[in-house]
Amino acid sequence: MIIKVLAKTDEIDARVIARFGNATQPEPTPQTSVEVRKIRALCDRRQQIIEDRVREQNRLESCADAEVVADIENNINALQQVESDLDHRINELIKSDETMQRKAKVMMQQKGVGNCTTRALLAYLPELGTLTRGQAAALVGLAPYANESGTQRGQRRIIAGRAAVRKSLYMAAVTAARWCPVLSLFYKQLRARGKSYKTAIIA
Repeated sequence: MIIKVLAKTDEIDARVIARFGNATQPEPTPQTSVEVRKIRALCDRRQQIIEDRVREQNRLESCADAEVVADIENNINALQQVESDLDHRINELIKSDETMQRKAKVMMQQKGVGNCTTRALLAYLPELGTLTRGQAAALVGLAPYANESGTQRGQRRIIAGRAAVRKSLYMAAVTAARWCPVLSLFYKQLRARGKSYKTAIIA
């Protein structure tokens, strides 16, 4: 018998989740390793430093006071030093971990994939190598979902997923669409079929 519950509380949510788990018996998600948590924290911090540096550089462009300019420049130099230190620490962590080192080596062999993309994938998509391409696309948020109702056929869109991975993969895809023989051909075929630039890059 189906009972419709209109109320919403933490207790009700917990019961629903418990029933769902009991009915589906999903496989438990493996615990994230210490190394992955470490590289993720370092990558998060590096991104924060970059954002701070960009903000300071924007302030520098609009500042006319010599004393304030000097202060901003000192801050930019300090942030660049922190960024460089974080780069070194991330690289050393990858070198010290056999699994990450092996994955990094495979990734770097692909055209368009550089240090930044490799780090992002190691930090924010540690499941890579254990997923099908469809599972990976859905997890990252690159799988297009239908937008249909009755006879209406809306444009499919990507949604949710891991934004940090999507952001890193975008520039890698732009480069690969130009220089990778296989992906470049695939990209050109999509464009020839009338697909938009962004749709082709996402694909």
